[in-house]
Amino acid sequence: MKKKNLLIVYIIALLILAIPVTIYGVMHFSTYTSLSTNKNDNKTPSDDPSTSDETTKKPVEEPKVVDRFEGKTLINPKGIPVLCYHAIGDVPGNTLYVSQEKFKEQMDYLKNNGYFTLTMKEFNDYIANNKSVPEKSVLITFDDGYSNNYTLAYPILKNNLQNATIALITDFSNDSFYLSKNQILEMHKNGIEFVSHTTKHQSLDEYSYEEQLKILKDSKLALENLLGQPQTVFIYPYSKYNQYSEKAVKEAGYNMAFDLDGGIASPNDSPIHIKRQYVNGNYNLEQFKNLLIVK
Repeated sequence: MKKKNLLIVYIIALLILAIPVTIYGVMHFSTYTSLSTNKNDNKTPSDDPSTSDETTKKPVEEPKVVDRFEGKTLINPKGIPVLCYHAIGDVPGNTLYVSQEKFKEQMDYLKNNGYFTLTMKEFNDYIANNKSVPEKSVLITFDDGYSNNYTLAYPILKNNLQNATIALITDFSNDSFYLSKNQILEMHKNGIEFVSHTTKHQSLDEYSYEEQLKILKDSKLALENLLGQPQTVFIYPYSKYNQYSEKAVKEAGYNMAFDLDGGIASPNDSPIHIKRQYVNGNYNLEQFKNLLIVK
């Protein structure tokens, strides 16, 4: 009887000891389950490998290419007037100089009457590929690269959002009478283009083929080093050339060259002898308007 009672007491003691262990196990499992569930509930997309940044990142958008012709009426004109300026300023008796007042009047006339100032690339696409251009298109050029192109012409062009191209004499950039390198770079960043006009304003008709080729290549290289882009346009100083010039111009790597023989530029003409209209400093507004007429 005593043995039986001892066995019962022993079993009861074991049960009493087992109860805390069982309760702890149940509580621990419940806590673990709760924590595990909460951890998953609080996950953000970035915590989940299946929705990492690599898969949710938006594709990088390419910069939008601005179509300058958008909304314009495009045509294939018989020709385009190419205006040729030299210096801007008041120098009575020197027709190379157009006063700043007259220059502003002329640029404002173009702007207010719907004229579209082309870039050199847009003009080249028209000449070489007969691409359509906005009606009333015009190309503005300056010869020699005088410093007054920066001080007097550039502010007007910039204010009117008009494009222009300046033909540089590359060895003259250290002369204060001409554009400095800093002025050239500033204008270039703001839409003014620059092309070759020889190294020292040489009249090509006085030189042999080999001499012309060197002048043309040296000028081209100097501009490419300064601006960091290919140069393919040349403007003849004094509008002078000889039987060797066309071959030398092409061999040097130019695909367009402008003279100053008057008339309207046309795709039917040689791309190495593109016509320009000289803007005489004595012209009044009516005479200026006549330069724009395409017949």
